[in-house]
Amino acid sequence: MKAIKKEMKQKAKEFTAYEVEDPGSNGERVELKLLRKPIYVYTDKNKNIEFGAVFVFAREENPEILLIFEFVDAKLSCELVRVSGAEVHVVWQGREIWMSDYGDGQPREHKPISYISFKYEDLIQEKL
Repeated sequence: MKAIKKEMKQKAKEFTAYEVEDPGSNGERVELKLLRKPIYVYTDKNKNIEFGAVFVFAREENPEILLIFEFVDAKLSCELVRVSGAEVHVVWQGREIWMSDYGDGQPREHKPISYISFKYEDLIQEKL
């Protein structure tokens, strides 16, 4: 279990993220910081999740993107979830892999959660 957690921490460092505030008016690009430790770790034997960890990209103290790793059936899967009202971008090894556009100022309860799920191996094979 300790080895899996260490691997997830290493893989999390391969990702970087930034947000663009109000992109319609030449918005400012703000780099997001990956918090060093996952905010939540878990297992779920009913779903064959051997180990899961939730990492956060934050701006100061504000979470903006969740990076979720799950080790399921001996394969690593990933999920990115936007929790920001700003336009967010995620980069893996220098290649942008996901963008979720600006939250248009509507109250959060009216905005769908924006996310993407993928297998880590798909990144390596450039299928994403």
